[in-house]
Amino acid sequence: MREFILSYADDEESRKAIRVLYDMIAHSLKTIAAASGQIAGFFAHGNETIRRNIRESLRECDLFS
Repeated sequence: MREFILSYADDEESRKAIRVLYDMIAHSLKTIAAASGQIAGFFAHGNETIRRNIRESLRECDLFS
């Protein structure tokens, strides 16, 4: 894909600018994906912890005995 985009550049200076922009965008997308994965993992873990705490609290109250 990168080479396809570079084919639109007329000179070496344009190619350098396109490379820099392409690399910046790629890095940004990777950073966003990594952060999204961490956030999703946090909420998934947090939800399980909350469910476990609720179950333990209900057992202590003997509501489901």
